[in-house]
Amino acid sequence: MPETSDHGLYRHHSHAPSAGAIPVPHGPETGEAYEDFPYTRDAESEEQIFKYVLKPDDSYTPEGVYWADLPLWKRAKFVAGTDAQEAKRELGEIGKMMKEDPLSPVGWYFRNAVLPGAGLGLEGYVVRRCCDLRRRAWLTGADTSSSPSAI
Repeated sequence: MPETSDHGLYRHHSHAPSAGAIPVPHGPETGEAYEDFPYTRDAESEEQIFKYVLKPDDSYTPEGVYWADLPLWKRAKFVAGTDAQEAKRELGEIGKMMKEDPLSPVGWYFRNAVLPGAGLGLEGYVVRRCCDLRRRAWLTGADTSSSPSAI
């Protein structure tokens, strides 16, 4: 039985790699030790994981009610509260970034919003132009040779 580390992981002892063996899917043996998560089924942990995935906090109330199923005034209160929490978190992150470098929020904005947005805009333009060209190419009896701007 492998030793258990402080973190509850199983620590396997080092061993000599087998010559020519390539165990799949873990890759070739290197002879170095590795750690595994213990395989125990804990219903409470599984429930927490699935609750986090299937019922995120920004969509469900603590009682498990979906935000769109709430009455109008409770829905508005839920949305405003969720928005305020997210705004507080975002402003905290911006503050941390500004402490390190005052212009880092501007750089982050350009890397994560402006450039991807420009890429989406370019993609939309290219798709639109390809659809126009395809439509013009397959039109019967259309003469596009006389107007160079039509293509």
